[in-house]
Amino acid sequence: IPAEAFYDAGSRVGVKTIKEVSAPKALTIGDFAFDSCTALTTATFPMATSIGNNAFRNCTALTTANFPVATSIGEWAFTQCTALTTVDIPKATTIQNSAFYGCKALTTASFPMATSIGENAFKDCTALTTVDIPMATTIGKYAFYNCPALTDVSFPVATTIGENAFYKCAALTTMEIATKSTLETLDVTAFVNVTTANITVTTGSTANKNLLIARGFTAEKITLKP
Repeated sequence: IPAEAFYDAGSRVGVKTIKEVSAPKALTIGDFAFDSCTALTTATFPMATSIGNNAFRNCTALTTANFPVATSIGEWAFTQCTALTTVDIPKATTIQNSAFYGCKALTTASFPMATSIGENAFKDCTALTTVDIPMATTIGKYAFYNCPALTDVSFPVATTIGENAFYKCAALTTMEIATKSTLETLDVTAFVNVTTANITVTTGSTANKNLLIARGFTAEKITLKP
């Protein structure tokens, strides 16, 4: 699908009448391809390996995105897809900056192959409750900024957590962090406006535990996983 394929360059709005898209042979989704297609509800691309920057930005009716073999999710790819509830991109290895920024209906983020989470990737995903990204080593700045419903996160191989990564994630109660890695960087602002003393944490080493304690977590609530 070429760049801006369904994005009107003159009025800078998307084609308003498209409701469903299924392209079984498409290999790539270009930048801005479906930007602002506000009637689009379902996007299915079984062979697409990459999703371009801003590809589905402002598709405010989009509820389902199915990309079973895509390995990369571009910047702003699904930004402000405010109705998006189901995302199936199991082979994505990178989640670029602001990829799901403002997806206010998204409740679960599960990306079993992703190794990095970009800045603002899930910022303002206010319904997000559970995150499972087991291969992620880097959690970028503001990645989960203002996700007030988030209760559980699992990042067993994390090494870096950037500034304000979990800002205002006030419901956070359970974390698995660096159970199989050394936590090299945990920014002092990563958990601003979060009551870290109440969070139950599982981690993988005494060094990780000491760093977590230095950031306000309670020693008694931190368990070392053998």
